[in-house]
Amino acid sequence: MKALANCDPELENPKGIVLSGIMYGGRDAKAYVPCQQGFDWNHGIVAYGASWRPRRRSRSSARKACRDQPDEHPGLRGDPLGQYIRNNLEFAKKLRNPPAVFG
Repeated sequence: MKALANCDPELENPKGIVLSGIMYGGRDAKAYVPCQQGFDWNHGIVAYGASWRPRRRSRSSARKACRDQPDEHPGLRGDPLGQYIRNNLEFAKKLRNPPAVFG
């Protein structure tokens, strides 16, 4: 990480560093503009964190296809979707200044 030009000088600070934003997913050309910011933490988690859909390649062709299952990527979201949302909403209650959420 320290080899990166934009690495925060506070990276090794035992008290942590300020996190000013979280980005979920990438561009979904069919549904969203390239990047949107949630109105607040709760909106961002529900609108972007819970609705993020990874792209996968179809086995029969090189075309990209979106999966529509609401909880299809357990590797990135280890809890069931409802619990994932509850965990994130509860977590934010402990923060003085929750980071912005983008999708």
